[in-house]
Amino acid sequence: MNINLYVNNSQNNVVNKDISLVQSLTDSHLLKNVSNNTLEIVVSYNENYNKVNYLYIPHFKRYYYITDITYSQQKLIITAKCDVLMSFKSQILQSEQIVIAQENTGDMYLEDATWSEDSRQYVRNLYFDEDHFNHSQDCYLLAVMS
Repeated sequence: MNINLYVNNSQNNVVNKDISLVQSLTDSHLLKNVSNNTLEIVVSYNENYNKVNYLYIPHFKRYYYITDITYSQQKLIITAKCDVLMSFKSQILQSEQIVIAQENTGDMYLEDATWSEDSRQYVRNLYFDEDHFNHSQDCYLLAVMS
C-alpha cells in the first residue's frame, strides 16, 4: 500500500493544512482498522520518520493525523486518525452554509460567543442656565441615544 508521510504545521481545525512531504512509501501495509476513522499501518524503520505527524493514503483518498508511532522488530507501527477536514476539503469548500464562527472573520448579524461586545457608557451632564423647568418638585432626565 502506498502512503505519503508529511509534517503538518497547521492546527487541527484548519481546512487548508500547511504540509511538507517527507517521504512516499510503497512497502507499507495495513495492520488493522481500529475503528471507522482510526487505523494502524506497518512501515519499514527509518530515522527520518521521527518528525512526521501526518499521512495520506491515496487508495483511501484520506488524510490522517499520526497519533502514535511504536517500534517493533525493525518495523514502525503507525497509529493514525482520519482528518475529515482535509479528506473532504473539496466538498467542504464547495458547500454553502451559514457559518456561525470562523477562524478569520465573522458576521456581526449572527450570534457568536467569541466576539466581544462593545458596551461603553458615556455620561455627560448638561446644566441649563435659566429656569426652563419651573416645577420645583419635578425631576427630569434627558437621554440622547445615537
